[in-house]
Amino acid sequence: MEFARQTILTIAHRLNTIIDYDRIVVIDAGQVAEMDTPHRLLADGDSRFSALVAETGADSEAKLRAMAAGQGTP
Repeated sequence: MEFARQTILTIAHRLNTIIDYDRIVVIDAGQVAEMDTPHRLLADGDSRFSALVAETGADSEAKLRAMAAGQGTP
C-alpha cells in the first residue's frame, strides 16, 4: 500500500468517497463534532455522520452501511 503509513486529509462531498477510511472527522460550525471509525459512527443512531448517511435515502444508506462494515466497495 502506497499510503499505508501516511495520513490523508480528504474533504468529501460524497460519503462513498470516505466510507471505508480508517477514521472520519465530522466538523460542524468549524468545530470537531465527532470522530471515530465509520462503523462506530454508524452504530450510534444519534451521530451526525449516521444522520448524513440516512439522508442519502434507503438504498444508498444500506450500501454505505455495508461498505462501512467491509461488505462492499465504494
